[in-house]
Amino acid sequence: MNKKIFALLAIFSVMVLSSCGRNVKIFSGTFDRILKKMTLEEKAMLVTGAAAFSPADTLLEGQAAGAAGATTPIERINLPAISFADGPAGLRLDSEHTWYPCGTMLACSWDTELVENVASRIAEEARSKGVDVMLGPGMNIQRNPLGGRNFEYFSEDPYLTGKMAAAYVNGLQDKGVGACVKHFALNNQESGRSFNNARVSPRALREIYLKGFEMVVRESRPWAVMSSTNRINGVYASQSEALLTNLLRAEWGFDGVVVSGWGAADSIAAMLHAGNDLIEPGSRQAYEDIIGAVESGRLSEAELNVNARRVIDLLGRCSLKFEDAPMQHSIEEHIALARRCAADGMVLLENKDRFLPITAEKYPYVAVFGQDTLIAGGLGSSTVNTSHIPVLSEALANAGFHIAENAEDADVAFVVISRGATEGEDRPLSDFYLSKDENKMLNDVCRSFHEQNKKVAVILNTGGVIETASWKNLPDALLLAWLPGQEGGNAIADIVTGAVTPSGHLAQSFPIDCKDVASSSNFPMSELKSAKGKQVKNFDYTNYQEGIYVGYRYFDTFKKEVSYPFGYGLTYTTFSMDDPELFEYRFKNLMEVVVEVTNTGDMPGRAVVQLYVKAPMRGMQEKPAKELRAFAKTKELKPGETEIVTFPLTKTEFASYNEASCSWIVDSGTYIFMSGNSSADITGETARYFEKSISIPVEDVLALDSPINELRVRKSFFREHVRKDKSTSTKRTTNQVSKSVTPDTTAIVPAAVLNQR
Repeated sequence: MNKKIFALLAIFSVMVLSSCGRNVKIFSGTFDRILKKMTLEEKAMLVTGAAAFSPADTLLEGQAAGAAGATTPIERINLPAISFADGPAGLRLDSEHTWYPCGTMLACSWDTELVENVASRIAEEARSKGVDVMLGPGMNIQRNPLGGRNFEYFSEDPYLTGKMAAAYVNGLQDKGVGACVKHFALNNQESGRSFNNARVSPRALREIYLKGFEMVVRESRPWAVMSSTNRINGVYASQSEALLTNLLRAEWGFDGVVVSGWGAADSIAAMLHAGNDLIEPGSRQAYEDIIGAVESGRLSEAELNVNARRVIDLLGRCSLKFEDAPMQHSIEEHIALARRCAADGMVLLENKDRFLPITAEKYPYVAVFGQDTLIAGGLGSSTVNTSHIPVLSEALANAGFHIAENAEDADVAFVVISRGATEGEDRPLSDFYLSKDENKMLNDVCRSFHEQNKKVAVILNTGGVIETASWKNLPDALLLAWLPGQEGGNAIADIVTGAVTPSGHLAQSFPIDCKDVASSSNFPMSELKSAKGKQVKNFDYTNYQEGIYVGYRYFDTFKKEVSYPFGYGLTYTTFSMDDPELFEYRFKNLMEVVVEVTNTGDMPGRAVVQLYVKAPMRGMQEKPAKELRAFAKTKELKPGETEIVTFPLTKTEFASYNEASCSWIVDSGTYIFMSGNSSADITGETARYFEKSISIPVEDVLALDSPINELRVRKSFFREHVRKDKSTSTKRTTNQVSKSVTPDTTAIVPAAVLNQR
């Protein structure tokens, strides 16, 4: 394209922003008509971010300062621009907004209604600033405790991740703000994230790393998905037709826009061809590459039309959802919600002799050691500008305590151990352990206070898992406060005084040592860099040799001890859970599991009911010892009060991916349904024999580009597991079908059945 014409178009697009406003409505029936009117240059502009055509300090109409990016307006055919803002812990703009807890802490609430409410409040602030799409939630799997962006992500478990992400997306989009779930897929490390080749087996991909994305696409229909910048089995995620077209769209039914990771640009033509529709934040080079690719035949204009039409579709969704007037909201209500969800996501790990809660009447003077100013959240795209983050001592003073000037005058000590987190780099191994100074401080405070028969509580202010096994018995209480947002100090005060009964449970396992994690030998534990002419392990490529054995799936299956198990959390009261009851319906493979929960303690509180399923082994297809398949959080139950929790399930939810047949298989045999307080604290179980197996064939995609030596269970253990399953299959419980064991019968089910999940 003539350079002068390009310059005129760029200047023209900036000059006409004021005449291409949000009041333009784009209806679905007009998409094709709009596309036919567009020139090649306009299509290339539309799929390239506005940064390609506007000076860096130029804002589009209604766009707030600090927005992450925007699409390019096409005034000639009255196509407005839409803007993107970073998240997901709050609106990341130059102006002040509410800073909510990190994604990990939201997941530890195990409360989808709360997460949806948080996202709704973020959407209100976004709409008030003219933001169309939020870049979030982040939902990659916490594969290793040292992952740099773990604080943004929800969990080590794909089911919990998928449910939390679906709730978040619903909260945003019900208020008219699009969600852009990220990072699709395998952004599990920051070291070499723009080129690292994640080598993962198809089974581990589908069961662990893609399952959460599949759930959110099917359940919440996000308007956008952000492709990750890394490679998957040799192909860049943003250039993988198998990932973005065959899997995401054809198999899962995604009908939105795929947006590139910011700055990801290896081959623009390959990205567009694969189904990566929008290049953000945009560059002049990207625009020119698109024109050149079409003119040379490397990219057909028909393919570009597909990308452009999807962007028009996104413009249409935004134009119809937004009202002309900004959405009104109460910042006071948002701050109150930030405080509530911080308290609900905190996890009480230790509480000797029921030390907590405490009152200012009994313990009037308290001392704070360590970092009094809490770290509210991680750095990078999750940073939120806010006016005031109360320090812990200030929050305790507001709760009625006096802050002792001298340690000798204090009745109780609070020791704060903090860890920052940021995108762009993984945590060093040393960050997992207490430093020499932290160890000395903790030991000195505990010794000094205990010698005087005084109590010590430790507050963990961290974005990720750290080592606790060697010192957790020193303090009298241990409260995991994560990165709690702007109201973290007040939320801690609410917990320690009993104004809020703790109800958080871990969304990740706490190993005894970082090297106990199955991925430890295949994760960058120290700073790495490329070597000339040589591929550096865990930097240029990473072998996911642990396969499906991530988090508790590894610890429970291999019977490896942990410091705190997945799903763990203490409270100030006690709960009893009756054995689960299973009711099966003969149509559509539906069933319900019912658990009755009673508060048997002397304080009000909320229980988290976790339902795990142990599937039978057939052939040589290994299965984890148990997998989370459902969960629920009760309302606040008064002492003696009971709630009945019901889990609707379908048999297809118990499927494992079989690489040999390229299908999801629900094996025949006995399934054990286990309810409890954590993966290690099962309080009741029941069994059901499935007479027929179910096979759901899918396309064979994302095959390994290089073989990896994937972790397998010991042969002796494997044989023992199979023998146990065979013996169990002949037993019956009151909830089982009273039929004798019959030979396996396989029902072939079309992939569309998965949409019923």
